Amino acid sequence: MLRSFAKLRRAINAELIKTRTTVAFKLAVIYPLIPVLIYGAVMFYYQERIEAKKIDSWIFFSNVVWNFWSSFALLPLVALQTIISNNLESSNGGWRNIFSLSVSRTSIYIAKMLVVALLIFISLCMLSTYVYLYGMIATTFFKSLNFQDYYPPLLLLYLPCIVMGSSLGIISIHYFFSVFLKNVYTSFGFGIFVTMIGLFLIQKQNLAIFFPWGWPALSSTYSNNGEINSVWYIALISSILTCMVVTTLGLLSERKLHVVDR
Repeated sequence: MLRSFAKLRRAINAELIKTRTTVAFKLAVIYPLIPVLIYGAVMFYYQERIEAKKIDSWIFFSNVVWNFWSSFALLPLVALQTIISNNLESSNGGWRNIFSLSVSRTSIYIAKMLVVALLIFISLCMLSTYVYLYGMIATTFFKSLNFQDYYPPLLLLYLPCIVMGSSLGIISIHYFFSVFLKNVYTSFGFGIFVTMIGLFLIQKQNLAIFFPWGWPALSSTYSNNGEINSVWYIALISSILTCMVVTTLGLLSERKLHVVDR
């Protein structure tokens, strides 16, 4: 058991070193800033209405940013990060070369997926950070937005963990496709396709709960009192189970690929 963890740790360290040479980390940090800037500009444009209605600007802004992120912006990011992670291996028979090495293939497969998950989690944490920074800037310089009259919601602290758990299923699915599909355009096209479907299904929770790409959005939905919608735990459990099943299928498929190539 200890040897297995040691091999996995070495594989993760090697993948982290490789990630530094790609745009994956920069994408994870910069990309979450986009929805904050978009909705920050919208709030500034409608500041007179916001001031008149006296709404809780922290809850409102967090709500719209996280809903946009989890129902739309997050999905192509997952596809992009898995493609970037496996781009080198997907070309010129890279996976065959890796699987032929005297290294635990299971450790390699899992380590690469864990690094992708880490990059997604960094993006989620950065999103909460950017929302908080925007609110603090508005509190100081834009009093008409009403941020100074309320407090930052505690959900900004643990919402990244909840959405991360609900994203494990789609991370494992996109990772599976990026490993076993040689064409990166097909993998990314698949990501865009399911994103478009998710935009329609997320309007109805009774349908979105059966769609893995709708689970992050369901887990980030606020109720009227600022709490997470009760359906989030169903999305979380479904995502974890899906991740376990798809990862198992990936490991089995990887072994068959190795045997055939050999």
